[in-house]
Amino acid sequence: MRKRLKDAQSEHEQKPETIPVSPQRRRRTTRKRLSERTNSVVARILKDLVLSFAGREVARVVPKMGALSNRNAVTQLVHREINDLLDIKAGQRNELTAAQTEAAFNQLDSLGDKVRDTIAAKLGGKNA
Repeated sequence: MRKRLKDAQSEHEQKPETIPVSPQRRRRTTRKRLSERTNSVVARILKDLVLSFAGREVARVVPKMGALSNRNAVTQLVHREINDLLDIKAGQRNELTAAQTEAAFNQLDSLGDKVRDTIAAKLGGKNA
């Protein structure tokens, strides 16, 4: 009985169709995902280092940060790592392809770990 039921169900089974996505929409979506994920990685770095978002410890130990909050300073550092990975300069993110953005997205956790380790070393390991 079960076999007949399964056979009957398999006859009526519908397979989902792939929906075509325009290259522009794909590019926009991947850029948005990268931006959102970057913010998550920044929050994780600050949590790992036991630093507040509003503090200024990172700006004190990393050159050329000025008086930025920890959140803004770490965000800048992560963005620099992404730019280095993609071999682009600041201000060229709007020229990225979807494939480049996806490559950066896939490497974001390892880039975040690198930034975290750099900051921890400069803080003297007291917060790591």
